[in-house]
Amino acid sequence: FHLGKALESLGDFGGAEAALRQALELEGSQASWHVDLAALYGRMGETEQAGREYRRALDLAPPSYDSYLQAGAFYREGGLYREAVSLLERAVALAPSRAEGHHQLGLAKLGIGQPDEGLKALERAVELSPKEALYQIDLANGYRARGDHTEAAKRLLSIVKDWPESAQAHYCLGLALADQRWHGEAVAPLSRAVELHQEEPRYRCALARSLVALNQ
Repeated sequence: FHLGKALESLGDFGGAEAALRQALELEGSQASWHVDLAALYGRMGETEQAGREYRRALDLAPPSYDSYLQAGAFYREGGLYREAVSLLERAVALAPSRAEGHHQLGLAKLGIGQPDEGLKALERAVELSPKEALYQIDLANGYRARGDHTEAAKRLLSIVKDWPESAQAHYCLGLALADQRWHGEAVAPLSRAVELHQEEPRYRCALARSLVALNQ
């Protein structure tokens, strides 16, 4: 098992997979090891295999917040929103005072087209952890998803004041302004996002779209 984790840290995913599989064969199935193997498959882009390992982990382990949260987040990131909602609702039921469960559930609810339920969960995450910038940003993006671009822009203006070095916050503010065709106003936050994170192509593309719109 430890060899597998070491190989994974070195980027030898094939060797890590073989070592983790051998550990499971020699020591017997352990839920946490299946979770580690699932995470490895996720890094390898093997979504189906990762999902299978998460299901095995859930079958082996007693119900826990962490197991439901990890599996639910994986399914959400893979676009399997309904499966994610089912798991994340269980996570929240087991630990209603932990913000990340509500955050992940809110994102999954948005994914299945339930913006009001999604916003409710995202707002709860912010209540539980108000100093987490990502929760604030995703809540504002939830308003964008519901079509409330004015509220989204208002919230994001406040967020960039509190977290001025957050490229994601500036980027999302630019998008919220561009949603309303305020491309002139969108250029500044989008430019700032590019300055803060020059390697991110999404930021450059969004800035280019607003600049083109201004020149039309």
